[in-house]
Amino acid sequence: IKKKEDLEDACNKLFLKTPKMYCPFDPSESKYTYEGNTYTAPYRNLALSFRHIGHLYNEDKVDKLKKFVAMVDDVNREIIITNSSILVKKKKKSETISFKNCIVKSDNYPDHCIVNVLPGRNDTPIIGVFDENGKPSDFSIIKKNSIVSCILEIRSIKLNTKKCEFRTVYVVHQIRKWKELSSVQLMYKELCLLIDDEDPDDNAFEDLKKKLDQKYN
Repeated sequence: IKKKEDLEDACNKLFLKTPKMYCPFDPSESKYTYEGNTYTAPYRNLALSFRHIGHLYNEDKVDKLKKFVAMVDDVNREIIITNSSILVKKKKKSETISFKNCIVKSDNYPDHCIVNVLPGRNDTPIIGVFDENGKPSDFSIIKKNSIVSCILEIRSIKLNTKKCEFRTVYVVHQIRKWKELSSVQLMYKELCLLIDDEDPDDNAFEDLKKKLDQKYN
């Protein structure tokens, strides 16, 4: 930040890091209809589920994020309703201003939110994508049932002119895919912690020491 304008611009941007979350669907193209024609928007939709994944032990973080997203919508909704006459000057009398919640509720799926992945050249996402080992990768590794965490920016409040509907826009800047098993599960899968204290020939303890030495030394 080199000048006052840069500081003001930075202060107007809000970034957040999500906990590990479940992707209930494959990333999808965003389509919209205008004057009877269907178009594909220049970004992809990514769904992040607020479902509790027991073995990740992060229910509190997921619930905290859900409350924050709902709070942001509440604030933005109040701003839109209060300033509706200024924001939409050409609104028809028969139209009513509405605000679409970011949290999607469904009878078939747990609550989830939709975030946008912006494209670059040839529709390739221009974000940082990292695999289970933290190595740079391609967005194609993100699929249905993936467990991911993201760095998101609350980019703007967008108006759907066709529906006269506003919504909060979240944009992905970085995404990492995680292993399906948590560190706790991996420990129980890879390390034998059941030691026979009564059997002097039981090598489980020595094997455990070797594996821990290799991992941490």
